[in-house]
Amino acid sequence: MIKSTFLNLNREKKDMILAAARKELERTPVHNAKIANIIKDAGIPRGSFYQYFDTLNDVFMAVLIDIETGKQNDFAGFLDSCRGDLFNASIKMFISELSYFPIKPGIISLETC
Repeated sequence: MIKSTFLNLNREKKDMILAAARKELERTPVHNAKIANIIKDAGIPRGSFYQYFDTLNDVFMAVLIDIETGKQNDFAGFLDSCRGDLFNASIKMFISELSYFPIKPGIISLETC
């Protein structure tokens, strides 16, 4: 479970912990991930980790929630920039998602609206 102590942290500290967890996920598959690596990169004591999360899976769930929240915010911004045009906002979101994959610069553009 993601504990309220984590949810109540300031944004900077949350981001530091989430960045350390993301780094660990990029380094190794989930089943090989280590709390020790996360707390070292985040600069927090092991006890603090357990004040924020019950298990290693909980911190990874927090990462997924953070990513999803960011995507929701991105889509809201696209919808606003497209003046409520759901179709064009969806196209912008799709193109934005493609940016996570290596594509030669200039092949696609976010200028759909």
